[in-house]
Amino acid sequence: MISDAAAEPVSLAASATADGHMFVVWQDARGTSYDIWGTEYDPATGSWSTPIRIDDDPASSAQLRPTVAVSATEVAAAWRDSRTGNPDIRARLRATQGPGVDQFTYAYDGLNRLTTVSGPVAESFTFDAATNVATRTGPAATYSHDQANRVTSDGSRTFTWDGADRLVQRGPDTFAYDALSRLTSATVAGATTSYTYDGDGLLATRTDASGPTTFVWDSSVAPAPLLEADTDRVIHGLGPLYLARADGSTTRLVRDALGSVRGELNDLGVVTKAFRYAAYGAITDRTPLDAAPTLLGFTGELADPSGLTYLRARWYDPRTGRFLSRDPFNGTVEHPASQNLYAYGHANPARFTDPTGNCPFCLIMAVGGVAGATVNASVYLLASKQSGDFTWGGLAGAAATGAVIGAIAPVAGPAGGSFGGALATATLNALAGAGGYTVGLYAANAVDSVTGPPGTRTFSAEAALLHAAGSVFGGALGDKVSPMVGVHTLRQLRLFAPRTWAGFMRSGPNMQALEGSALVGALYSSGIGLLAHQGNQK
Repeated sequence: MISDAAAEPVSLAASATADGHMFVVWQDARGTSYDIWGTEYDPATGSWSTPIRIDDDPASSAQLRPTVAVSATEVAAAWRDSRTGNPDIRARLRATQGPGVDQFTYAYDGLNRLTTVSGPVAESFTFDAATNVATRTGPAATYSHDQANRVTSDGSRTFTWDGADRLVQRGPDTFAYDALSRLTSATVAGATTSYTYDGDGLLATRTDASGPTTFVWDSSVAPAPLLEADTDRVIHGLGPLYLARADGSTTRLVRDALGSVRGELNDLGVVTKAFRYAAYGAITDRTPLDAAPTLLGFTGELADPSGLTYLRARWYDPRTGRFLSRDPFNGTVEHPASQNLYAYGHANPARFTDPTGNCPFCLIMAVGGVAGATVNASVYLLASKQSGDFTWGGLAGAAATGAVIGAIAPVAGPAGGSFGGALATATLNALAGAGGYTVGLYAANAVDSVTGPPGTRTFSAEAALLHAAGSVFGGALGDKVSPMVGVHTLRQLRLFAPRTWAGFMRSGPNMQALEGSALVGALYSSGIGLLAHQGNQK
């Protein structure tokens, strides 16, 4: 429930400035207006007052953190639970289609899996013990899976897999692959499409009944954004996304908070196509009725005429919410959902996207690990320069400690929020700090045994506790300074969480959150923990 400070329900409205720019306000039952951040607005004077509190549950202390994306044709607002980052309510107002609101309400289970979507596209999901969708409504389906978590039936079609864990038949539809498990042909509804790939493993050509299409990607950035499709060029930037057409015209792509293309506008600003998506990406409504995305669709990724979505490392079927081949990464014990090698977005597609076709958490953890190792090693170099007791083992140990803390810090908050809130988050951070210290200790002794003098460091409970405390404090402080937004997508930089080192320096609140949790935690824990280490481990 969205309520104001007096527990009055509020509803979405819209207003405009004198120069015609549109902004969003909420109105309660008393006629009081608020902006997207909950700040009270007086339309008579144009002034704003103290922000109100927006709760996701009147009996809960958790607050909804709003994010907003504004264009000339759409204002997309999303609220995310402060404990988990999940979007609880997402409301959209489309100016080009007149007054009207699409409001979606999301519900989750104790494992942070999306269970119910209420709104224009109503859906519900149940899961088996391996986080496979067992049943769904909207449309209704009952899924069966084998021991490898591969779907074998959806109640009306059977699914067949080859020895390399690739889907080769889905009812009457067939799929073929090359030796690298890349899709080479798809026959869907009697129409065959073939595919080839470039030296970077990215889609190079697609050939269907209309002829061949050649694709050009920017492989210097990860995940590689699409630049060209034959004569159509994709214009990327900090603002809206455009397609420059061969005839000189321009198509503007209107996207929602996940980056999905909700509409296409011509040069005059007229909506030529509009789409509405189910939670896992299947198009449920389209205008006109025969409209198909010109190029990009769900989460801003390449929409294929076969109905599949191209996610670089793998192809994705939005109708089943499953990948056509296994994830090349086997997942981690810390994140059991990542060990389901065919599921999309850890069963939470309203929060996570997967532009690489790989584990959504894994590259984020890798970036955090690199950042933490760099910070911790730098602190050690500065401290050892002052004390004069530098050793290569000490440097290796500091880097290893920072890597462990930095890898876990970016995901401790979302994971803790999913499994028990602040206590679980603090526990994960504490384990990261103590574990990082222990790993660093063994790394330091191992390196010193080679470079000399032989490593003689012994475990210190005091140092381990200080590292644990530092990681807890730093993680909490980092979350307060720059909380994770929770949407992971390259296309909409306002909601961007970096997945690779190439994308680490891009702007966006999730990059700041990664820096806040990983770097602040590493600085605090390594600064105090390192002093204890030097004092007790000489």
